[in-house]
Amino acid sequence: MKIIFLDIDGVLNSNAFFKAHKLPDNFDSRNDTHQALMIDPCAVAKLNGIIAATCALVIISSSWRFYWSRVRIKAMMALRGFSGDIIGATPCLDTLPTITKSGEIGEREGTLRIVRPCPVTRGDEIVAFLAEHRKKKMRFVVLDDDARGMECVGDRFVKINPQIGLTDRDADCAIQILKTS
Repeated sequence: MKIIFLDIDGVLNSNAFFKAHKLPDNFDSRNDTHQALMIDPCAVAKLNGIIAATCALVIISSSWRFYWSRVRIKAMMALRGFSGDIIGATPCLDTLPTITKSGEIGEREGTLRIVRPCPVTRGDEIVAFLAEHRKKKMRFVVLDDDARGMECVGDRFVKINPQIGLTDRDADCAIQILKTS
């Protein structure tokens, strides 16, 4: 199984995209059609190219997973030309019930929190997903504009420039990783 761990902001949109495409004055992020306007169809076409070349499936690692289900994200992406399959999302580790060093109840009622020396990163969440699905043989690539915590995935990380979003070169690199790793 080939997997693309996909961030959205900075990958499927970019600073250049937002400069060239103004959002409507009545923009409402609760409206899926409006939210889809935040996705660059050119970047989606490049993602579709990766999927076509590798038969990869998508796991959402983006913060968008906090606000919308994968079904809604797929529908928004489809409005911009997405033709692949989104089969899941990485876990949200910072919201799981955990315990403090002293064993006391955390800040939120009903949850316990761990005291960590550093915050949970997207890389930690990807590693947790892989550990949870370790029985499945997976080749994967991570497309993200944020390198924090990505040392744990090594050379399977493709750093996307958020100024320009997903490029042909990034897509070629992702294809190479999925075909050879």
